[in-house]
Amino acid sequence: RCSIYDHRPVQCRTYPFWPSLLSEEAAWLEEAVLPDEVTIDEGSSERHWSPELGGCEGIAVTTTNEMKEGEASDSDDEQESTIVQ
Repeated sequence: RCSIYDHRPVQCRTYPFWPSLLSEEAAWLEEAVLPDEVTIDEGSSERHWSPELGGCEGIAVTTTNEMKEGEASDSDDEQESTIVQ
């Protein structure tokens, strides 16, 4: 780990848990980006990080059917989004 890591500004230490991203699910989902090594299908709304739009690779979005075995789910048939950090 970088030696400056423990001395990051508050903005860096608290990202992505900023009030503006936590206030609405849409804002959180918009911040989610895929790592560069992941191929994005043409026409997909998914994106990689960019200097213009930013984003957080640590935010992952999955559906309940893709959740790890043993995690709670309302129904195995439901396809609702779940935010995972």
